[in-house]
Amino acid sequence: DSSAVTTSHDYKLTPRVITLTDGATVTVDLTKRGINQVTLGGNRTIAVSGETVGQTFVLSLVQDGTGSRTATWFSTIKWAAGTVPTLTTTAGKTDVFQFIVISSGNYLGFVAGLNL
Repeated sequence: DSSAVTTSHDYKLTPRVITLTDGATVTVDLTKRGINQVTLGGNRTIAVSGETVGQTFVLSLVQDGTGSRTATWFSTIKWAAGTVPTLTTTAGKTDVFQFIVISSGNYLGFVAGLNL
């Protein structure tokens, strides 16, 4: 039909990087919507708040200049083969993880990249 109106939109969505506050517990606030990153200054507990079912999010964990930092993950993550990934412990290296909120307080966890 030659009378139909066609409209084209070119949207460029650039997610922002949200630098999380390092501390004994690092909380990812999912209401802020972005790529979450924290430099670990010690062994940390990772927590999540403000999730929405169906939401995805990225978390980038960076080893500080000392390295050998570990993370205790928020509960109810289903990892591949039921195995929690081991963080890269080299100083200055980054590990990236992606998550899907499958129901309230329940997550699928994926390794997006290690030793970056």
